[in-house]
Amino acid sequence: MEERILVADDHGIVRYGLSMMIRKLRPGAIVEDASDYAKVIDMAKKNPYDLYILDVTMPNGNFLNAYNSLKRISPDCKILIFSSLDEEVYAMRYIESGADGFLNKLATEGEMKVALEKIFSNGKYVSDAVKDSLVFYKSSKGKSRPLDQLSNREIAIANMLVIGKSLKEISQELHLHVSTVSTYKTRIFEKLQIQNIPDLIKVLDFK
Repeated sequence: MEERILVADDHGIVRYGLSMMIRKLRPGAIVEDASDYAKVIDMAKKNPYDLYILDVTMPNGNFLNAYNSLKRISPDCKILIFSSLDEEVYAMRYIESGADGFLNKLATEGEMKVALEKIFSNGKYVSDAVKDSLVFYKSSKGKSRPLDQLSNREIAIANMLVIGKSLKEISQELHLHVSTVSTYKTRIFEKLQIQNIPDLIKVLDFK
């Protein structure tokens, strides 16, 4: 049976390049693309996919809501995060939230090939760098890292804040009241003991 793969990213050039690479690596696969989370869910409802390759920050939704919806539609589907976020910082957070793998957007064609093979054969993929960071994370369980204090929703909002999105824009994308987003922002600042967005940018660059 043909593999069905959906590539989702809000940048057209990323969707095009990634789709072309996948077609080269998996010639028999059906590869389609979507520009936001609403489109992902709509396409999945019409004809579920075996693998969803998703950026974590896209319009009209968020990863956690999309994950729950996709798993209801097709419990056996696989989800690979394809993001520019630092994998050593964020990969395990998204894998613990249900993703089957995490691949950085700077990955080579060879790394993409390995990721696809691992996902379809073993159901999981993490890079060697993530495996190393996981070993470090387990060995330092009692040590606090700034981002460990934030929930997945807070992480999502923090990342939207640092790329310059307003509270109104975030509220529209996440389907939350502006006051709720403002509360999240305040909570993030309190947990991280910071005062402004430049401070937040420094924390999110934490290694």
